[in-house]
Amino acid sequence: MTDHTGTRIRRHDRVAILPGSPARASGHEYGDVQLVGRKWVHVTTNQGRTIQVAAHDLHRINR
Repeated sequence: MTDHTGTRIRRHDRVAILPGSPARASGHEYGDVQLVGRKWVHVTTNQGRTIQVAAHDLHRINR
């Protein structure tokens, strides 16, 4: 699974949620990857919730 730049996303990576994403509109800005699926990534966000986000709406910050 890759982010919008083609960088591979793995479990426990820190990711930023891109502006324009429905998750970003809900106030979630960044989080840690918990589960990587085929199309979706489960992210525990800065608000303490685990949400499902499309991989192309993410940007990997660090590992």
